Amino acid sequence: MAGGLGIGALVTGAAVQFTADANLLIFAILTGVMILGIVFVSFTSETAVKRPGAVRSLTPRLSIPGKIRREFAAGLPLHIAGWMFPAFFLGLSPVLLRLHFALDGGLVAGFTAFLGPFSAAVATFAFGRHPARHSSLAGVSFILLGILAVLFGINATWLPAVWIGAVLGGIGFGGSFGGQIRLIAPHIQPHQRAGVFASIYAAAYLAFSLPVIIAGQLAPVWGLVPTLLAYGVTLSAFAAVGIVIQAVLLKSESTPKPAPARSTVTASSRPD
Repeated sequence: MAGGLGIGALVTGAAVQFTADANLLIFAILTGVMILGIVFVSFTSETAVKRPGAVRSLTPRLSIPGKIRREFAAGLPLHIAGWMFPAFFLGLSPVLLRLHFALDGGLVAGFTAFLGPFSAAVATFAFGRHPARHSSLAGVSFILLGILAVLFGINATWLPAVWIGAVLGGIGFGGSFGGQIRLIAPHIQPHQRAGVFASIYAAAYLAFSLPVIIAGQLAPVWGLVPTLLAYGVTLSAFAAVGIVIQAVLLKSESTPKPAPARSTVTASSRPD
């Protein structure tokens, strides 16, 4: 999914740069991809047992079973920081490049938006080899490093720092989100998966959309750079909270639990 966001941004930027009607080209490509997806799914075997109520099952439901509520709550700061990061590049970086860096080309905007999601897609495979908790902690740490690099690049008007931050934050997004999914998925039953993943993505997409909308409304009032700095500070705060929570959980899971004391019955204590 993250890779698709990145490739879509890059292709769209190239279309804006080199074609006369980017809208027609991009939506034609999307239509073709959707048709291919429908055909592919039509010939794919069903993996679940069919039961009555197919139409009723399409009603959106959010569900968080009791056994994962603690982990779900602990992962919310990661999801918020993680999804706010690519939203910054996909929603706000074009105006940043145009007004702050005086770059108006579609290709540079597409490339800037491409770096983070593509890095996230690659990082998902790398982090998958490591324990989920370690991936979550390392990932949210990379997100914090990434947004700090981006803020430095904005303040210094140095675009390479923004690109470096995009890569670091993208790596963190892939590691933290994938780690959280691996922490939760083994503890849910097949019939609970739809509701649980709907809850995860509801939180993710709210973090992906609402902060950017708010920033867009504030920018004409506060100014572009102060708004982006406030956005970055907010993201940093969620990432810092996520680091603390994941570090505490990792420490508690790594601390060996004392073995239960064995009760011994001596000869003098036996009843006659």
